[in-house]
Amino acid sequence: MKLLLSVTLFLAAVGAPLPAQSDDPSKLLASLEQQRQLSHRLREARQTGDLQEVARVMASLSALPHLVALPFSNEDDPRGALKAQAREMLDQELANATKVLEQTRRQALGKACTRCDGRAYRQCGRCQGKGYRERRVGRRMRRIDCRAWDPCPVCSESGRLAADPEVHQRLQRLVLLAGKEAVRIDVLTAIKNVLSNLDGVPPGLALESPRGGFLLKITGHGPFIPDKLKSTDKKKLKAAWLKSQPADRREYLYQLALDTARVADGLRFLSGQTKVPTLAEVIKKATPTTVEELAWNGRSLIGKFVSIEAVGKKPTQEYLDAVDFPLAGRINLDGVDPKMVVAFCYVPEDIEAIRACGKLGIGDKIDRSVRSYPPRAVMKALQKIGVGKRLRLQGRVLRHPDGVPAALLEVWRVEEVAAGEEGAQR
Repeated sequence: MKLLLSVTLFLAAVGAPLPAQSDDPSKLLASLEQQRQLSHRLREARQTGDLQEVARVMASLSALPHLVALPFSNEDDPRGALKAQAREMLDQELANATKVLEQTRRQALGKACTRCDGRAYRQCGRCQGKGYRERRVGRRMRRIDCRAWDPCPVCSESGRLAADPEVHQRLQRLVLLAGKEAVRIDVLTAIKNVLSNLDGVPPGLALESPRGGFLLKITGHGPFIPDKLKSTDKKKLKAAWLKSQPADRREYLYQLALDTARVADGLRFLSGQTKVPTLAEVIKKATPTTVEELAWNGRSLIGKFVSIEAVGKKPTQEYLDAVDFPLAGRINLDGVDPKMVVAFCYVPEDIEAIRACGKLGIGDKIDRSVRSYPPRAVMKALQKIGVGKRLRLQGRVLRHPDGVPAALLEVWRVEEVAAGEEGAQR
């Protein structure tokens, strides 16, 4: 009784709302201590300018069971204001991170060379890209080998102007490699040699109206393992390769390398994942949590298995434009900001691309952790469940290397939550 009276007198002295008579004084004191510690963390985060930490601390404050209003505050319950401020802080931090990321990439890539249209070379005027010239020697016409292309003197064979020196040199090496492999007779070996040497190639580049499109129609965009192509596609590819001009082959290899580098960059979140989970392990170890907890404290859940419930909805263009993540859009949850949490799943084509990257040595063993992933089962479950139904998602929390979105939920299992079963996690 004395303890409750002391707490009541303290709260009255600072102008805070008085607790109910049924409140446990020990719980009130514990809540006050938690609030004091969180307030101290909040001041430190504000001083260092860590907006994400500010947002997380504010969210933790709003989740306290007994939150004491600030002294002399007009608000009896500051939870709503704290949540609004936390969301504003996190939005500002994510917007700043996105802006810095875009500026860094833009500065590193520079701009496309206007002389060669980003191709790093110009078609040879002597042979018109054929790779040979016909010259009369006596009474006979003889073929003389020609380079088929001339290096662009403006961009120094990189295709970019004002680019970062490392990017400039890396693109130069890729251009030279594509030119070297373009004169090779064995097309499968040429493709493998190019796709196996993509470390450091920046994403976000593409050629306008690339030549060699007929070769790209046969193989499709990368990544893929050349030896795993269908036998009919191999025959078509070899025949088209031998009939094509060296300039077409070179541009096909270069564009294929840029496409593969773009896909590999989107899969960086799988790099360094050494564990090989199974579906049974995910279901067994999935800890029930909420979408809000995943959004605010996703950093502490990285690598763990979780289970959440949310209502599924149809992805909109606004949702897809909100975040730059290649696998976004297959699972969209109502009331979930894609800048904070993106739930995603793989389709069989994604798994094949990931395995191809692993076989080609692209990335740090990105295929290891998805060896047991069931893409067809997940897609079948999603197609069976209608839009607007409440879903239970079980999967693994991963970190996006760029920090936006704040957390990734790799979904391994999907099921519909039956009526009356909401909130009952299995």
